[in-house]
Amino acid sequence: MPDPHSRLVAFLAELRRRRVFRVAVVYAGVAFIIIQIIDGAFDYLPIPDWVGTTIIVLLLVGFPIAVALAWAFDRFRTEYNQERPHEALAMQTPAQRYQPSLRPFPERLQELEYAPGYVVRRVRSNGEIRWQRGLVYLSEALVDQWVGLIEIDNGQWRVDFGPIQLAIYQEQDKKFKSIRC
Repeated sequence: MPDPHSRLVAFLAELRRRRVFRVAVVYAGVAFIIIQIIDGAFDYLPIPDWVGTTIIVLLLVGFPIAVALAWAFDRFRTEYNQERPHEALAMQTPAQRYQPSLRPFPERLQELEYAPGYVVRRVRSNGEIRWQRGLVYLSEALVDQWVGLIEIDNGQWRVDFGPIQLAIYQEQDKKFKSIRC
């Protein structure tokens, strides 16, 4: 029979493996912030004391529930991916069918390079680019990315994101027109 110390170490290792500690720490942090807000706000607002006490009791009751749900979710995930066969996978488990991608996945993509003749602009945090002494909205989907503009006709500029043609900017309207695929 294993000694109590080794059983405790094994139990703690299982909690760590199932990410229960992470849930407990996040829950405790959020509960601490809520309690601090209650403590600060209740001094200035006409809220009865029992409301603060009720919130603290609910946070305390919710802690073991959150930990138990974290444990149960990890158990479900293990069963779903590694133990239970799926009919759609020819009665194999997802873990048996999983293959890591052979394509590299860099932390940060390489910066795009544009040919000579392109005017290169970085998309700002609100989706705008600087253009002709002003700001023109392009897209928030491209925030912090570099786009290239090249004049294709008098007053018409094509906007490219690397090899992808995104839009045509018309100077007279000061608007972008999407390129239909």
